[in-house]
Amino acid sequence: MNDDFIFCEAVREAQGVRIARELQLSSGSVRYRMKVGGEITGFGQVLKPYNLRDGSAKGLNECPDVSDSLQNKILQHASIGTFLKHYLNDINVDLQGVYRRLDTQKDLMQFACSMSRSIDPRREADTGTNCKAIKRLYNEKQRKRRELLKRVKERYKSEQPVKDSERQLSGMVVDEDTRDALVRADMSPEQLGLIDAILTLPGKSPEQELQRRITAINAVTPPVQAAEPDVALRKAISSIRTDKRPKVCFVCIGTPHLTMRERVAEYANPGSLSRHFVRKHRGFTGQFHEVRLSD
Repeated sequence: MNDDFIFCEAVREAQGVRIARELQLSSGSVRYRMKVGGEITGFGQVLKPYNLRDGSAKGLNECPDVSDSLQNKILQHASIGTFLKHYLNDINVDLQGVYRRLDTQKDLMQFACSMSRSIDPRREADTGTNCKAIKRLYNEKQRKRRELLKRVKERYKSEQPVKDSERQLSGMVVDEDTRDALVRADMSPEQLGLIDAILTLPGKSPEQELQRRITAINAVTPPVQAAEPDVALRKAISSIRTDKRPKVCFVCIGTPHLTMRERVAEYANPGSLSRHFVRKHRGFTGQFHEVRLSD
């Protein structure tokens, strides 16, 4: 019995279909079969494997012979709080009977709080005639699309090698469509020359091949050496700048009521000094107090 699975596969053999209990159904197959079975039965909600675990957990909780610790061990819960939070969502007790001290209607309440109350055999489990016609039309479109793609591939397989051979014999590397896609109206003459120099066939002699490579290298070199305008300008300005921006605030030096440490404070960089000046001396008028230096 340990080698037999409850949810097993059905194998088609020469004598017919056999229930192979040694083969386990995959989780996807179980979910699909439970969903279809629920639709055939007439359930209002989708039937899934979690419903079986939910029903088993509630059955364990209602059994007087199963303690909370044993229930947690069977369900692999850390505490009873997991069951109270995720499983015990509905109150399936006849509260009116309890309040009035009458016999509780357990079967009725159990049916009312279960998925069985949503069973309706009249609920359609299959598509109608119109939906089936739409499905057949969709399948026919898919078949025509596959046939068209197959014909296009076969025509490409027979015609494209001839076009490639004719293009190579004419001295062209790419066809006109590819060249039009590469060439743009906003390209510079250098870029157009680069495309023409690279997209060429190998030379017929070593001298022609060497000249072709030299031409391609000469065409690639100018774009590579060209730098961004802003970056080049910034580098040029920084290379000829000889002055050094101060790091000590000249306003603080001329303020006598500050401490000596505050007056001669040196900032990490000129940017920090600029932020200090804007933050502290935004209303500076340009008037200094007289500062006397002791000997």
